[in-house]
Amino acid sequence: MEREQARKGTEIIKENETEQKTTEDPGEKHKKGSFPHVLFFVAVFIWDEILLRIFTETVLFSHLLFPLLSAITLGLFCGAVTSLFSEKINYVLTVLILTVVSVFFAVECVVRRTYQTYMTLSSMLAGSGNVLGEFRSDLITAVVHSFHVILLYLLPVILYLIFGKRHLPVQRKKPVYCLRLAAAAVVVGLLTVAGESSFSSVSQLFREQYEYDTTTQAFGLISGTLLDFSYSLSGKKTVSFVSAEEKKDVAETENVERESAAVESVQTDGKKNDDAADGEQKAGSAEIDETGS
Repeated sequence: MEREQARKGTEIIKENETEQKTTEDPGEKHKKGSFPHVLFFVAVFIWDEILLRIFTETVLFSHLLFPLLSAITLGLFCGAVTSLFSEKINYVLTVLILTVVSVFFAVECVVRRTYQTYMTLSSMLAGSGNVLGEFRSDLITAVVHSFHVILLYLLPVILYLIFGKRHLPVQRKKPVYCLRLAAAAVVVGLLTVAGESSFSSVSQLFREQYEYDTTTQAFGLISGTLLDFSYSLSGKKTVSFVSAEEKKDVAETENVERESAAVESVQTDGKKNDDAADGEQKAGSAEIDETGS
């Protein structure tokens, strides 16, 4: 009897402990991996933007605020998306997003270092008029020479695969939490676009024609890609992939056109002056004739 009572007592204690754990788990899960996961996204995107400026020899601190704000915007949005599902699905989504963004940055960096211009995502997917096919050998050589760059871009993905499950797990969050992150992303994104469009030196990039390369150099790859996507939806023209040689040819053509226009204007002015001089001469001779008569 005493043994049975002791056994029942231990079973009751174990049941109470399991009940306490189950009641504590939801709260613990809700707190587990909430905002550090978002900060990790933001840190990775800032890392990507800074690497891009370093390896493409862009002035590091020129308009640096806007790439930082764009990284915060995308980080908040990705944090919201990767908080909607179970821990396993959130982990897979995080790895997928980090891999896609890192590979996209690495490809853009290699293209910029090779052709001195950026290529829009739509141009990449469409082949940009067989540009990738025509210069495939050059791209392979560029990838080999830029292997260290690609490795640095993939470093956050590798670190997350090693340490992410243990140190940055993300349980399913309440919809309100995800909506707050998404709303914060929208607010920061709108402030970023408003700040970018206010710069007079690049204000023409936000009007009828949008130049992807110039905007990306000024405001970062995230801003350039998001603006390209929005301009594509609005139907505005986007200048996407133009190689350095093509830019040189365009500049030379524009210079020739300017010179020819200047010569024509000079000739026109000279002709007008000659006509005026002839008119004055005729008028003077007419006056002389009238005086003589």
